[in-house]
Amino acid sequence: MLHSLRIAQSVLGAAMKMWGVTLALMILSTTIARADTLIKRVSDLQVIMQQHIEKTKIDGALLHLNFNSGTIERLYPVEAHPMIIEIEGGYVLCADLAREDGSTVPLDVYIVEDEGDMVVFDTIVANRAPLAKLIKAGKATRIR
Repeated sequence: MLHSLRIAQSVLGAAMKMWGVTLALMILSTTIARADTLIKRVSDLQVIMQQHIEKTKIDGALLHLNFNSGTIERLYPVEAHPMIIEIEGGYVLCADLAREDGSTVPLDVYIVEDEGDMVVFDTIVANRAPLAKLIKAGKATRIR
């Protein structure tokens, strides 16, 4: 009887270890799947931002009305930021644009999903205050 009890404990212990390994593998595969989904989403969003910039350029520059000076500025894409902000129902991606004098200004590109397509619905040039306000209010969160 004692020998049978030890065998049962051994079998139960092995089963528990196998269950633990199985559970760990399930968690790992779920984590990997989520990471793959996030990587694809990040890649898709960055492509959408780049395509939007390319479509709106005129002679290689984005045109922007500087409300302080009243002049139309020519801004040139310099660098896309890797950071992505999630807002309710959408995302914000950021890039730097250069003025002709070499100084840079931020570009915030607001994107939502519409019937399976990612669509740029707003861009804000040289004014990070609206995005900072959303972040401070907890309505925007950095996901990357």
